[in-house]
Amino acid sequence: MEPHLVVTYTNSLPPGLYWRNPIPASGAHRGDIVIACVPDRFAAIGFARGFLEAGLCNGVEPVLKRVAARAGDSVELAAAGVRVNLTLLPGSGAVASDGFGRTIPHVAYRRYRLSPGEYWLTTPKPNGFDSRYFGIVRDVRAVAFPLVTFDV
Repeated sequence: MEPHLVVTYTNSLPPGLYWRNPIPASGAHRGDIVIACVPDRFAAIGFARGFLEAGLCNGVEPVLKRVAARAGDSVELAAAGVRVNLTLLPGSGAVASDGFGRTIPHVAYRRYRLSPGEYWLTTPKPNGFDSRYFGIVRDVRAVAFPLVTFDV
């Protein structure tokens, strides 16, 4: 059994304590914070770059991200940013390189239509490691609710 209390200290979401709940039968909704596993190829990249630590999700720790899109939604990924159902998400343009000047690979720029069980995850931080880079996520483990968070 996985713990219900989750601690995060990354810059993807405000650092703090989050409570873990099962995914509802209807799935996670837009705006929910979820605990998910990054797809294999990008888990390895995230680990090699120091974006993710070792863990039990494809060899890395699970991530906490916000759901930007779910089944039935259209997501368009372009250099200028991410559009969900034609609405541009502020600050959602992918950066070409990380803080060390290394190119950050990403999924193809194109339009995606999400199927049941698929999610597009985002972070409010312009430099966050999210679906702009690793694309559609199918392995969402839980919904998380902030208990105590800290501005840094």
